[in-house]
Amino acid sequence: MTRPNGRRVRELREGLGWTQERLARKIRRTRQAVSKAEAGKPVSETLMTQVARALKVEFSEIAEIAPRTGIAPRTADADEAEAEAEPAGVAA
Repeated sequence: MTRPNGRRVRELREGLGWTQERLARKIRRTRQAVSKAEAGKPVSETLMTQVARALKVEFSEIAEIAPRTGIAPRTADADEAEAEAEPAGVAA
């Protein structure tokens, strides 16, 4: 799945004077698919590739690819909690 930069997609679309419906027609998708991307909700890499082409921008300008492992990225809080749980003098 891909996490879109919804704000940027909307800015680019509006800069062209397009409605969500018009962008959706150009990429042969539904208006709801465009709306989901503009809301920043995870969507397919294929959808964002189509959006990028239609808006004439690089994929990386409007989206980032989420890790495919299915495992959420570690956070600083998780690292700290793990470090606190380890007995002193034990290296991980």
